[in-house]
Amino acid sequence: MKPIPERQDVDTALTVWARAERNQQGVVSDDNGTIELLYSSVRQQAPEVSAALTRHAVQQMVGKIHSEVQRLAAASGNENTESLLAKIPSLGRFAASGKLGNLRAEWQQLMHGREAMLQRIASERKQIFDEFRHLMPSMPLGIDASGTVTYRTSFDSIASQQQLREQLAEIDAYPVKSGELSSQFQKDLPRSFLKVDTEGISQRFGLRHEEQKLAALRKVFDNDEAVLGSVSKVLNQIMPTIVLVPHHNLSPNTSGIVLQADKKNEESSFFQIRRRGEIVELSVDTYGKIDTVDLPGNLENLSSRLWRMNQGERWSGDPGPENYGRHTHFSFTLDIAAARNGELRALEGTQLHGLHEIRLCPVVRDKT
Repeated sequence: MKPIPERQDVDTALTVWARAERNQQGVVSDDNGTIELLYSSVRQQAPEVSAALTRHAVQQMVGKIHSEVQRLAAASGNENTESLLAKIPSLGRFAASGKLGNLRAEWQQLMHGREAMLQRIASERKQIFDEFRHLMPSMPLGIDASGTVTYRTSFDSIASQQQLREQLAEIDAYPVKSGELSSQFQKDLPRSFLKVDTEGISQRFGLRHEEQKLAALRKVFDNDEAVLGSVSKVLNQIMPTIVLVPHHNLSPNTSGIVLQADKKNEESSFFQIRRRGEIVELSVDTYGKIDTVDLPGNLENLSSRLWRMNQGERWSGDPGPENYGRHTHFSFTLDIAAARNGELRALEGTQLHGLHEIRLCPVVRDKT
């Protein structure tokens, strides 16, 4: 296995570019965005090639700066990409002309003290987290460099696997008449994202489009209404709840703390069906927001506390794989022979996969 090459930082790339301008040399960029000097002979003997390589390098440099600015904004949580880009006005002129101008000086000024500021913010976030961590469920956790805390529980033990199968069996008990579909499935189909993958050919559907989704599902199951009826029992908003019972058993919350979103019911569900011959895998990923950690007052403890979480550009937009506060995953291999007989269950001898995640990034006051 080849080692992953170390990525060139923006300041180093701008230093190389400045040297090229001083020496009247061209520049070139590889696929990793590394800026290097171009041989003088190329510029002299093939000026058109040199110009094309420079234009590509300009695009790579602009992309490198944008990526770094986005990282800084995400790590801070107190700034957005646009406000940081406004501090390097020469970037637009550089993108158009390929000339540095004041870009290097503006970048260095932006970066001056930035890492120390980010370290301070991460430290303060950890201090805020320490205020309420004892109130949270007992779950495995990790803290990244930005101060974001991730709780993650998986369900690989024999006991957890049995609980997942029991939850699936409870769903199978819901009656669905022959030739019909679950009413919950029909209700949720237009408000869910769906990917159908058959023998390597994929179809993706966003919100609504229920007729197209239903046609794709019928096709993946060879128009077998009995199979589709069985699958409809689980292919709805009940599917992600399968992991909740074993999750609560593994990580009970007795403190009364509440994880809340500013917008109620702001949640996105992504379903996937993957078929290879007679092997059919069903999965769901559900993402939601967490905007506050709330400890309400009660008769024993009249004081209440509220901590703001997950604010800023990094967490904006509809919840999804990049900006979630809460994530639930469940997947299993369908026993398609049983499904043809109207029964919903996992194929014997296969693993059921469950995951429950919570991500919390405490809000700190900007002192810059």
